[in-house]
Amino acid sequence: MALRKCKECGKEVSTKAKACPNCGAKQTPPTGKGCLIVLGVLLAFLFVGWFVSECSQSIQNREDAATRKEVQEQKQKAEADFEAAIDTHYKELVAFAEKQQFKKALLKINLFTSFERTDYRDVAQYNKTINTQVLIEKVKDLPASDIGGNLQLYKELLDLNPDEQLYKNKVVLYQEQLEKEQKAQRQKDYIASCQLEVLSTRWSTEYNYATYEGQVKNISNVPLKNVQAVVTWYDGNGNMITSGNAMIQYNPILPGQTSPFKVMETSNPAMKKAGVEFSHLMGGTIRSYSK
Repeated sequence: MALRKCKECGKEVSTKAKACPNCGAKQTPPTGKGCLIVLGVLLAFLFVGWFVSECSQSIQNREDAATRKEVQEQKQKAEADFEAAIDTHYKELVAFAEKQQFKKALLKINLFTSFERTDYRDVAQYNKTINTQVLIEKVKDLPASDIGGNLQLYKELLDLNPDEQLYKNKVVLYQEQLEKEQKAQRQKDYIASCQLEVLSTRWSTEYNYATYEGQVKNISNVPLKNVQAVVTWYDGNGNMITSGNAMIQYNPILPGQTSPFKVMETSNPAMKKAGVEFSHLMGGTIRSYSK
């Protein structure tokens, strides 16, 4: 039961009581006007926030529209000015090309391109010729060791001159060099991640046993415990025949230390090739490489 204080005597009275049982003063039941006022204020704040947001968005939209209109007008004016002077621009282009001032000529070509007017007279042909000359000059200044840069420039030259065999050959040459360089980098990255280097291996068969043996070196900076050699034998087509494993001789193998290893399995006449990997006894491959 909810209580409140009597306005006359201050004693606690039930909110449902019509009169105070202590002094007999009449009690006014709560009307809930306070809640309505709070709710009204809250709604008013929400409305003001929404109204301000809408006004701000409307102003921004008008400003964006005005900016777009201004940009469009400037573009139209620039196009009109260019069209009015297009013959002058063309003559300047021809003059630069004849004087072999290719960088200045390229600026004129870019101007025609920006206004989509490479269809004017023989501008398209000048576009091809001048861009080709500019790219040739760039290639001359680029060292042959910059494989990626040369490849990109010769691809651009080939795009402009698709029937030019020299550019085709250069693209093939630098593409092969780039792939070779990327392969060497991948190999370098792989070696950097290895913990073992395989120094030597050999395998032979004798008395119905195939024996694979060699030496492995710890090239990491930590001791490696419980290292085992895992050897797989294959036939002439690369199909797996069998595999075997054995612990390397030293356990642990210390940083910089070299350990012998030997793995033996029952011989099979189909055995033609074999390969070795290394792992921890309880599982987990140990990366290795061989020079």
